[in-house]
Amino acid sequence: MRSKRLARLFAVLTAVVLMLTLFCGCSDEDDVYLGIESMPVNLDPQLSQGEEAELVIRHLFKRLVTVRDGKITASAAESWEVSEDGLRYTFTIRDGECWSDGEPLTAEDYVFAFDRLFDPETDSPYAAEFLSISGALERLEGMETAVGVTAPDEQTVVFTLRQPDNRFLYLLSTEPASPCREDFFLSTHGRYGLTLQTILGNGDYRVTTWNDTELRLRGVAGTVEEGTSVLLTTAEPQQQYAVWQPVEEGGEGLVYGLMLNPERPLFADDRVRRALLSDLPDDCPRRLVPESMWDTGEQLDFPQMNSDEMRQMYLEGAAAAGGSEGLTVLISEESGLYDAFAAVAQIWQRDFGLFLAVELLPERELQQRVADGDYDAALTFLSAKYDHPSGVLMGMLETDQQAGDGTFSERYSQAVAETDEGKASQLYFEAEQALLDEGFFLPLFIRRLELVSGPLGHSDNPGGRAITIYHQ
Repeated sequence: MRSKRLARLFAVLTAVVLMLTLFCGCSDEDDVYLGIESMPVNLDPQLSQGEEAELVIRHLFKRLVTVRDGKITASAAESWEVSEDGLRYTFTIRDGECWSDGEPLTAEDYVFAFDRLFDPETDSPYAAEFLSISGALERLEGMETAVGVTAPDEQTVVFTLRQPDNRFLYLLSTEPASPCREDFFLSTHGRYGLTLQTILGNGDYRVTTWNDTELRLRGVAGTVEEGTSVLLTTAEPQQQYAVWQPVEEGGEGLVYGLMLNPERPLFADDRVRRALLSDLPDDCPRRLVPESMWDTGEQLDFPQMNSDEMRQMYLEGAAAAGGSEGLTVLISEESGLYDAFAAVAQIWQRDFGLFLAVELLPERELQQRVADGDYDAALTFLSAKYDHPSGVLMGMLETDQQAGDGTFSERYSQAVAETDEGKASQLYFEAEQALLDEGFFLPLFIRRLELVSGPLGHSDNPGGRAITIYHQ
C-alpha cells in the first residue's frame, strides 16, 4: 500500500510544464504558431484535461483573479475583500467585462460554473480542489444543499468557506474557476466545449478555427490582444520555432531531481535513499519548492553522515534489496542535463559502487513512463498547477487520504487551514521537509527557463524574440 501510494504521489507531482516542446513561426509580426502533438478534444473548463486544452482555456476565459510574477492580481474582478475570519470572499466584477458575443459578464456566470463543478453528474476531476467551499462536499455526495457561491447582485460574487483556506485565491486563478453562462450552456444540449459552435469565452481571445490539425485563437476587439493570432497546429513548422531554454536570470525556476521508483527493491529501502541523499554535491539545491514561489529563507534538513557511515548504510540496504544491477535513469533529450547528471552518478559510483545506465528519450515519453510506473529512476522536476507552494504539495494530502495511511495529512491539513501567511509558510516548509524525508525525490539542479524563438537549426536563437503567454 505504501509503495503504491508513493508511486501515485509522484505521478501527481510531476505533471509536465505546459508546452515544453512549443514551435513558433511568424507569417506577420502578430502571428504566433505553437506546435503541439495533439488537438484538444474538449474546451469545457470544468471538465477538460491536457496541456493543450489548458493553454487554450487560459486565453479563452478570464477568471476573477490571475497570477502574474508570483502574485495574485485582479482579472475579471476589479477588487475583492476577505473577512477577518477568512471564511468569506467578496469579489466585485469589473465594469465592461463581457462575453465574446457581446453579452455582459455577470456574477451569476460564476455561480453557475461552480454549480456545475459540484454537480455529481458533471463528474469534474477538479471538484475536490475546491472542497473548502461550504456545501461542496455535500453536493458532490448527492445531497440537495446550498453551495457557498452566491451573487447578491449582478456585479458581486461571494464565496463562503467551511474553513479557512489560504490557497483559495490561487485556486480561483485556475481553469476550473472559469465562468459559464447558463443560457449558452443549455443551448448546446450536452455538447458544451466540444465544438467551435458550442464554446463561448469571456477572455481576450476567442476560437476562430478548430479542426483536426489546427486551432486558432484571435484577440477580441477592444482588448490589448485585438487582432493578435495564435495558431496551435500539429503540422511540422516551416520557418521558426520556440523552445524552453535555460537563462541566467528571470524566467521560471524549476527544481530538477532524481525520482526513484518505490516499486524497485533497491529504492524501496530507506537506507539506500538516505545514503544517496546524504551524498549529493554541496551545490545541489536545498529546497523542493522553487524560491520564486515561496522564499522562506530556510533550507531543508538533509542527512548528515561521514563517508564511512554513508557507505555502510548503502551497502546494508543494497544487500537487503538483493543488489543494484540493471537499473536505468530516464533523462529528457530536451533537457540537456545528461552531462550534469553524469557528474552526480560518478560520485555515487565511486562511493557506493552504484552504476546507473542512462536512457535518453523525449520529455513527453519520459513523463508518460513515470505516470505508468515504467521506470527505475527519472531525472525530472516537481511542477505546480499554480504559483504557490500548495500547487506542488497539495497532491500529498489528496493521495495520502486516498491511501489512508496518513503520512502527510496532519501537517498539510494544518497548512491548508492556516490563514496567517507567516505561520503557513512554516507549515508548508514542514510539509516540504516531510516529502524530502521520504527520499524518493533527490533535488539535483535548479534551472531558469524562458520561452525563446528563432530560425530552425540555430539552438542559440540569436536575436530571437521572447513569447510571454500570461495566465488570464
